[in-house]
Amino acid sequence: MAHRPVSMDLCITIKGVSFLLQTGLGVLGNLLVLMAYCHIACAESRLQPVDRILAHLAFANLVLLLTRGVPQTMTVFGLRHLLDDPGCKLLIYAYRISRALSVCLTCMLSVFQAVATAPAARPFLLRLKVSLPQRVAPTFVALWLLNMLVCIAAPLCSVAPRNGTVPAFTLNLGFCHVDFHNGLSYVINGAAVSGRDFTFVGLMLGSSGYILVLLHKHSKQRSVHSL
Repeated sequence: MAHRPVSMDLCITIKGVSFLLQTGLGVLGNLLVLMAYCHIACAESRLQPVDRILAHLAFANLVLLLTRGVPQTMTVFGLRHLLDDPGCKLLIYAYRISRALSVCLTCMLSVFQAVATAPAARPFLLRLKVSLPQRVAPTFVALWLLNMLVCIAAPLCSVAPRNGTVPAFTLNLGFCHVDFHNGLSYVINGAAVSGRDFTFVGLMLGSSGYILVLLHKHSKQRSVHSL
């Protein structure tokens, strides 16, 4: 019976402890954030738009950690056959949606902050600023529906790990496999996911850049007035 080298066991242990610490701290941090916002909502009966986005983002990050970090950590420590096919489909779908929501909600936060800080020089911007609180919930619904649609291939193609070699066009996550069966479905799924991510990251970069420009202009105006 072959024995693994001590160095390999040490690397696996370090990797597992690293995953465990990251997942544990992440779950704890996001739980504290959610509890804090729940307390604020109960005490004040409402949350500001930015607070609602941050609370939703904390929830998405929490689900992301539970659906990826926890099973990944268990797999690193040598636990196998954690899930059957239905379990993999549910877990991977929840993971993909929560990951996508994390990106989309970060973008949403940046865009809402850019609109909130923009000078209301035009009637359109003024109306948009006033309607921001009413736009939060519909935007949440739209983001959920969008990502449920874009990620629909994940549960359809997810299976529990099989013995033997991993087929081509298969994403091996350790605890589950996402088998796309052929190159066309693999490319289409990758294009849809990449297109969504690039779009929201581009919007986030644009809105963040706009906020920096506004802050720079404000800083220059203050320095001029102070002279």
